[in-house]
Amino acid sequence: MADVRTNNYFFYGETGRRMDGIRDSEIARNSAKLLRNLYVTELGNLKFAKKFLEKINSISNIVEVLDTRYTFYIIITTDKIYTVNKSDNNLLYQHAATATKSTNCKMFNDSLIICTPTPQVYEFDKDNGQIGTSNFIDLLTYPVIEKETVKMEVFRVYEITVGDKKENRVMSLSKYENPKLEVKGDGVYLESSNIKLDRIYKQSRSTIDPETIDGITKGLTFGVMEVYYNKVTENNTVKQYILGNTNIEFTGETADSLYGSSYFTGINVQTKGQLTWGELKELKNNFTDAGVFGPRFYIIKDDIVFFSKIDNFFDFRNDIKDDSPFYFKPSPINNQRPTYIRSKAGNGLYITTNKGVYVVTFDKVLTPQTYRVFIASEIPALWECELIGDNFYYISEDNVIKCIQPVPNELGYESYKAFNVEKFNIDSKPNFLTKITIEGVTKLVSQIMNNVVEIYDVIDVNVFRKTSLDLNYSTKLFGYNQNFVQDTKFLTKSNLNYAQAIITLNPPHSKTKAGGVYANDFNSTIEQVSMKCLNGKKEGIKGVYILESPLNNLGKEEDDFSVYRIKKSKRVGSGYSIKILSKENEEILEILGIDTFVNVAGDN
Repeated sequence: MADVRTNNYFFYGETGRRMDGIRDSEIARNSAKLLRNLYVTELGNLKFAKKFLEKINSISNIVEVLDTRYTFYIIITTDKIYTVNKSDNNLLYQHAATATKSTNCKMFNDSLIICTPTPQVYEFDKDNGQIGTSNFIDLLTYPVIEKETVKMEVFRVYEITVGDKKENRVMSLSKYENPKLEVKGDGVYLESSNIKLDRIYKQSRSTIDPETIDGITKGLTFGVMEVYYNKVTENNTVKQYILGNTNIEFTGETADSLYGSSYFTGINVQTKGQLTWGELKELKNNFTDAGVFGPRFYIIKDDIVFFSKIDNFFDFRNDIKDDSPFYFKPSPINNQRPTYIRSKAGNGLYITTNKGVYVVTFDKVLTPQTYRVFIASEIPALWECELIGDNFYYISEDNVIKCIQPVPNELGYESYKAFNVEKFNIDSKPNFLTKITIEGVTKLVSQIMNNVVEIYDVIDVNVFRKTSLDLNYSTKLFGYNQNFVQDTKFLTKSNLNYAQAIITLNPPHSKTKAGGVYANDFNSTIEQVSMKCLNGKKEGIKGVYILESPLNNLGKEEDDFSVYRIKKSKRVGSGYSIKILSKENEEILEILGIDTFVNVAGDN
C-alpha cells in the first residue's frame, strides 16, 4: 500500500541538492528543490509570479539607479545623469557627468553626490526633474585631526586722567576659545566686529599692565594666547594653526622685552573663520563614499569616517558637544588596516572593506559619545552589497552571498554575525545584487547571469528563503521599486502571469529496515500525484504536466479550483517535476497542495 506525502506548505522556498541528505528535517518537508516563477505566500502555498514587460531605451553603461520622493527617479551612467518619469519610464532630462562602475552614488536632501576623485553634486527641480549642479562641496567646513583648543584673551588700552596727569590702563574685553577672526587687507579683526587686533602675543603671563607692554598707546588692542603651538611636520602630515578652512601662519613677529614674549601683527592670508590648531583635513576630493546616517551627513575619506553636525550637513568642524561634528577611524581587522569599498546606511551604517565589514550603531541619538563600531565580519567583501531592513547582504571574495544580522547575546547587548545566505544549492554563483519589492515586501535579487535571478528574503536569524525567476537580461540589473532597469532596457512588472512555472519536489522521506533512508530511492516508486490549484474563473491555467504527462482538470466547473491527477509509476530517484502553463492573463493562480503517493520498497 502506498504512503501519501502531502506538500501544501512551502514556507522554506526553493532549496537544492543538499537537501537530499536531510529529508527528515522540517526544511526538507516544507520546501522544494526548484520553485521557478513562483512566490511563497504568507500562508506558505505558491503563487504565480507576474511577468516583466520590456521597454527599450537608449541608456547604457548604468552605474546606479536611485529613487526620489518626487515623480521621477534617477539613473547615473558613466557619462550622464538622467531623470526618468516614474509612471511611464519616459526620459525627462539629462546632464553630463562622469563616473565608473565602481563609483559610489547617493541621494541626500534631494541632492545627488557622485564620489569621483573630484566629487560631483547635483540638484533637481522637484516639479519637472530638471538637473543642475551644486556648490555643496565648496561650502563644507573641514574637520581638524588631533585638534587643540586655542584660548585667547583680548585686551584694550584706554586712557584715564588722574589730576592733571593722563595714565594708560589695560582692560580685558573678553576671553575666547577658538576665536572667530577675519583677516583683511589692513590687519586681523575679531570676525563680525570692528575690533582690530594690533598684536597677538604668543603666550600669557600672570599680570598684564602698562608697565609690561612695550610701545603702549591709547586704543592699542591685542590678543594673548594661553598656549602657543609650534608647527609640526611628521609622517606626511602637517599640524599648524588653521583659520576657517585655511592653514595659516602668523606674520610680523616682534620681540617685546617688557612683556617677555614676542607678538605677531598679521596673518599670511586673507580669510576668516574659527582659529584652531591641528591637521586640517580637506573634504574636497577623493571621497570613498558619502551619505546620510541618522541626522548627520557622513563622508568616508582616507579610511576615516567623518560625521557632520546634527541637521547641518555643511559643518564638519569637530568638537565635543552632543550635536558637534566628529570623526573616527575604526580598529584594524585582523591587525590590518583595510581599504574601504562601499557603505549602506539604515538603522546601522555598514561599511564594506577588503578585510571584512564594519557596522556603526548608536543609542537614540548619534553623538561623539554614543556611537559604537563593530567588526561584524572578517570575510573580505567585493563591490556588490545591499541593505534590506536590518539585514546587510554582500558578496564575499569567494563568491558567496553573506548576510550580516544583529544578534542579541545572553546579556541583551547588540552584536553582529555574518551568515551564508545560500545553504543548499551547490551551483549558485552570484555576480550582482540588487533589491525589488514583491507583494509589498522588499527582497534581495541575486543575478547569476543565465537569464535566471534568485529571490531571497529573511525568515529568521540565519534562515533565508529563495525562489527563482526566468528573466531576459544580459547586463547588471538595478532594482527600482517593483521593476528592473538595465542597459538599454526597462523591465516593468505587469499584472500578467508568467507563461509557465516549474516545481521540482524533494525526494519524499522514507525509512525501512531493508533500505534505510537513502537506498529506497532506487526501488521505491511514485504511483500517483494529485495537485490542487486556485485557478481564477478557470481561466488562469493553460496546461499542466506532471511526470512529463499532460493532464486535464478534474475539478467542478462552478468554482475557482482545479485538480489534476496522474496515475503513473516512476522511480523516486531525486524527486520529480511539475510544469504549469498559464494563459498569461491577470487571473489569480496559486498551487494549494500536492499529494504524492509513494510505494516504498521494503514495505511489500
